[in-house]
Amino acid sequence: MNIEVSNLGKSFNHHRIFHNLTYTFQQGQSYSLLGPNGSGKSTLLKILSGFMLASNGIITYKSRDKIIDPESWYKYQFIAAPYMELPEELTLSEFLRFHFKFKKFSPGYEFDNAISKCGLQGKDEVQIKNFSSGMKQRLKLALGMYSSQEILLMDEPATNLDQSGVEWYLREIKGILPEKLVIIASNTLIEHDFCQNCLNLNELK
Repeated sequence: MNIEVSNLGKSFNHHRIFHNLTYTFQQGQSYSLLGPNGSGKSTLLKILSGFMLASNGIITYKSRDKIIDPESWYKYQFIAAPYMELPEELTLSEFLRFHFKFKKFSPGYEFDNAISKCGLQGKDEVQIKNFSSGMKQRLKLALGMYSSQEILLMDEPATNLDQSGVEWYLREIKGILPEKLVIIASNTLIEHDFCQNCLNLNELK
């Protein structure tokens, strides 16, 4: 699965965030989106996910040279971000069973070992509203890394993680890099220094 963008741009109230982005994100490759605050890193991730519309330009999802209908993009990608909402009234067990009715686990993962691998063992029947911010972030990342979607978009993935959480994130993300197209928006080096490609949005002003 590739994502091709042509002359992509975004403006808010006549303020240009970025423009003229032409680029191809390729399956099996990892990309870091860099740039100072306000350069459009999070905005670009939202546009690529279909959560936000671009002001101009074209986005094309391709699978083996077959163009994917924009209404079907969601089937192929997952976005993990600090602003992503979780259903806090559900327990961890209830939420994961609900989520994986619609998404498939990646090979080697299943309900029980997913909880264990992300360090939330023993929290099965705890409501998500009672999780710490770091536990919620682990859950968001696990949903993306342990699901079978071919495209993983991540915004500042180490937000709220303690040292053991960061170590877990790095171990898990590096293990799935050959299988997915991974795009990470961050200026924190440890979150993305393993990426094979770098795109600096500050050069698109």
